[in-house]
Amino acid sequence: MHTSVIAIFALLLAVAAFNLGLGLQATLLGVRAGLEGFDLNAVGIVMSANYLGFILGSLFSPKIVARVGHIRAFAVMAVMASSVTVLHAMFLAPGPWIVLRAITGFSYAGLCMVAESWLNQRAVNADRGIMLSLYMGATLAASAAGQLLLNIWPPTGFEPFILVSIILSLSLVPVALSTSPAPPLSPSPPMPIRALFRASPVGVVGCFVTGLLYSAIGGLGAVFAQSIGLSIFEISVFMMLIVVGGTAALWPFGWLSDRIDRRAVVAGLSLAVAITGGAIIVAVSASGSTLLLFVLATLYGAAAMPIYGVAVAHANDKLAHDQYVSASSTLLLCYGIGAVFGPVSASQAMVWLGPAGLFTFIATIGAVAALFVLLRKIQRPATSDAGKGVFVATPVTTPAALGLAPLANEGDPGEAEGRR
Repeated sequence: MHTSVIAIFALLLAVAAFNLGLGLQATLLGVRAGLEGFDLNAVGIVMSANYLGFILGSLFSPKIVARVGHIRAFAVMAVMASSVTVLHAMFLAPGPWIVLRAITGFSYAGLCMVAESWLNQRAVNADRGIMLSLYMGATLAASAAGQLLLNIWPPTGFEPFILVSIILSLSLVPVALSTSPAPPLSPSPPMPIRALFRASPVGVVGCFVTGLLYSAIGGLGAVFAQSIGLSIFEISVFMMLIVVGGTAALWPFGWLSDRIDRRAVVAGLSLAVAITGGAIIVAVSASGSTLLLFVLATLYGAAAMPIYGVAVAHANDKLAHDQYVSASSTLLLCYGIGAVFGPVSASQAMVWLGPAGLFTFIATIGAVAALFVLLRKIQRPATSDAGKGVFVATPVTTPAALGLAPLANEGDPGEAEGRR
């Protein structure tokens, strides 16, 4: 295992670098959009464009990699992401930002796909659980740390954009210097959404809802925090705590979902999203306590972030082993569709209701999702313990991440199906 970790250390550095830069960029753009006086609906469209680009990147990146190879593809994506970051500062208007955010999303999907397929090639079956944990840790820790980089320079200047560009450019260095052979690519066509919905309605809806929630808070959380009067430092802490709370809750709720009906976990988490969303509205309007807001932001992240992994695990409980990869592509597509609509819908809610509109939207989505899942529990019996597998927390990136799961490549489909 020690040898495997050393072998992928360069790739983990690259993963950490581009997540660090893009974590900073997302919050920076939300704050800068507020400072520039962008219309809220325009901000929603700008943030949604990122996820539309991500969907397109997930679909077309394998073709690019197959044509030019992993290192060149990674270099192209890193340079694109780095360049468009600086262009945001040069063209301070919603129209150009929509195009630039779409390019960023496309590039991020390509970066993740190259890194994840390379990690798959370097990991051995006995160590895949460790590899996945390291990959998740690098991704989430860098995303959280990126929020704090907002405090180095004022967001009114050019410097933060240059910093993001430098970080993204540096992500190319470990990959370019790697002597590891490029892994083979074997993309799998996605399963039709209708077929997957018949097999696991909760899996499909859970991933769609997660897309709505992630993109709404990721795209407009900084705008919300800025509009209620938080300082730049407080905005960065607010956004960071959402990620930290979600990261801390991933494995405990995954463990719980292995022992009870996963639908109960999804319903409980969705209800917790509704409760924490409502509590944040009350806290902001009634007490104005920043400390209370930070606590609730952490709890919100802990409720929202695990839904995707539990929903994916529930869907896999209903599928054969050889359907996992194609189903993963479809579930990611469902997430992406929700993510496209999240910022647009949440921004409209903020136009109607003011800053409270963001968490009104979030609380409503949580309540509707909880009701849907509870109705499904009534209509269909729970999966037996023998038919359930072990929860594996996979990141919301590309289907290539599924290959890092320790059971994804085991030779006995029956064993994998029984344990996944």
